[in-house]
Amino acid sequence: MHVPLHHVYTNEPNVDPDIEVHFPLVREFEHQKRFGIHRFQHLYAWILYFITFPVLFVGDLVAAASGWWFGPWGKMQRPSWREALSFIALKVIAASLWYVLPYFLLPWTTALLVQCLMIGGAGLMVQGTFALSHQNALAMNLAHEPDRNPRDWGAQQLRTSVDFQHGHWLPVTLFGGLGYQIEHHLFPTVSYSRLNEIVPIVRKTCEEFGVPYFYYPTAWSALVAHYRFLRTMGRPVEEAAPSAELAAP
Repeated sequence: MHVPLHHVYTNEPNVDPDIEVHFPLVREFEHQKRFGIHRFQHLYAWILYFITFPVLFVGDLVAAASGWWFGPWGKMQRPSWREALSFIALKVIAASLWYVLPYFLLPWTTALLVQCLMIGGAGLMVQGTFALSHQNALAMNLAHEPDRNPRDWGAQQLRTSVDFQHGHWLPVTLFGGLGYQIEHHLFPTVSYSRLNEIVPIVRKTCEEFGVPYFYYPTAWSALVAHYRFLRTMGRPVEEAAPSAELAAP
């Protein structure tokens, strides 16, 4: 679902499952109905990110049984009986290793801490990476700037993806190179270890064709932009802050 939908229809309402799956708990599109709880989404969204992997674990089971991945845009082919058996067997093994075995080897308080650090920490990193790269005022186009290339796939990737903190080994390692999200979306088969080498080419091409290249200089500035985006989308329209303020690195 990730490749044929998210990588083709990035940030498209009612199509991109990476964005739509968060609603109704998190509001990220202006067309989505606003509920009172959304006023606090910039605070509780991080808890949802923390439990990403348990939710996906259950979501996999639901998807395999129903044939749908988190909504009507994610129609899946039903697994064969061999695939279903291996799927169930591996899920049992995974659940045993992640959720059961630590309590046989460690005191329950230590086992719980290990689980939170491993599963919760990984959820924050994975979900946070995509949040920083796609869910901010630049990538969600809150400024409503006219698109001069409405039917160009490459231009769409550039308008809906954001890079952050090039060049430093630590964020590159922690985020799996996905701080180069623009390059990853344009060339998804290129190893993340080589994405930094094509950044100058992509930037020069963007300048040549007048296409925006969105970039936050640090992971922290991208994190702040995502926080502001969630806060603004959770407010009533009349209270929303100007998008120029939100988009500022």
